[in-house]
Amino acid sequence: MTLRFEEYAPSMHDERYDARDDGNDQDPHVATAAAQAFARLRALVNAGYKPQYDRSDSSILLLSHPDKRFKYRDMLLDSSGAVWWRYDQDYTMHFSRWEKKRFDGFLRHVPEPSWWHRTRVYRANIGAFVVGASICAGLYFMIGGAMPYAYRYLGWS
Repeated sequence: MTLRFEEYAPSMHDERYDARDDGNDQDPHVATAAAQAFARLRALVNAGYKPQYDRSDSSILLLSHPDKRFKYRDMLLDSSGAVWWRYDQDYTMHFSRWEKKRFDGFLRHVPEPSWWHRTRVYRANIGAFVVGASICAGLYFMIGGAMPYAYRYLGWS
């Protein structure tokens, strides 16, 4: 999987980068980093990763792959566009924003999540609903069956 060329804005490490001032007050490095970070986010989501907003903070986004057997299940993305494996000790799975070939090579080896992995959340919600409805129905019939005995015991006719 490759991204469209226009999604990758030139970084300061590319040979096509031109550092001349074009009259804008905006820092070109910030715009370039933001464009590359969003392109990386889009590429990871297209590969099957899902953002975990509750486990992320303001500077780093955690993305998890639904396949629990995949080694590189948890990846981190920072605001500069760098991506790395959450448990990487020796920086072997660290992709700086200018390492496009290595990152695309990694994305080619990410397994596509199966139907079973993609629908796990929905199946869990449906299962919880069925269990809850069964418990409510059981309580309803149990209380409905016990009411005549309670009326007789309390003397309410």
